[in-house]
Amino acid sequence: MSDIRNPWLAARAAEMRESIAELRAKVTPLSYLQLGWRPPEGGWSIAQVLEHLIITDQSYVDALSEILPRARPSATSYEWRPSLIGGFLTRSQMPDSKTKMTTPPRWRPGPEARANVLESYIQVREQLIGLVQSADGKDLRRTKLGSPAAKWIRMNVGDAFMTLVVHTQRHLRQIERIAADPRFPTTD
Repeated sequence: MSDIRNPWLAARAAEMRESIAELRAKVTPLSYLQLGWRPPEGGWSIAQVLEHLIITDQSYVDALSEILPRARPSATSYEWRPSLIGGFLTRSQMPDSKTKMTTPPRWRPGPEARANVLESYIQVREQLIGLVQSADGKDLRRTKLGSPAAKWIRMNVGDAFMTLVVHTQRHLRQIERIAADPRFPTTD
């Protein structure tokens, strides 16, 4: 399954694979009309949620692709602990968090999502899994990057991976809420 030696990274890669499987199961059966339906009081459609995940994940792919080749090997254990900002970001993005987050403008989807939005999401998520694999043996705490949302926010590589996992989990719950809305179009 995975040749990642670091158990913490192996768990993050597994969670990313699970998010792909869960989204496939939830989104594949939906029609074009269902993917594009937006709640009348406002909010994103399921396709826009996926577009947001693509934009967000791609910004991290770009940042991590730049920083990981220069990362120092880990001289000690595989432990990772969140930085102060990383812990805050992770807690605020948890699916059960009551914290209302404002999406940075650069991560907001347009009114229409791209064609084949699910396949595009899966491609970006697979790139992230590859980056998790390439981080194996690297120092997850000392390797720092600026947040793609705001460069003045510094986090470590482990923070980035953990934030991405919980961010997707949060939006999976959002997709469930959209599809459970009594006004959601039926396939009939």
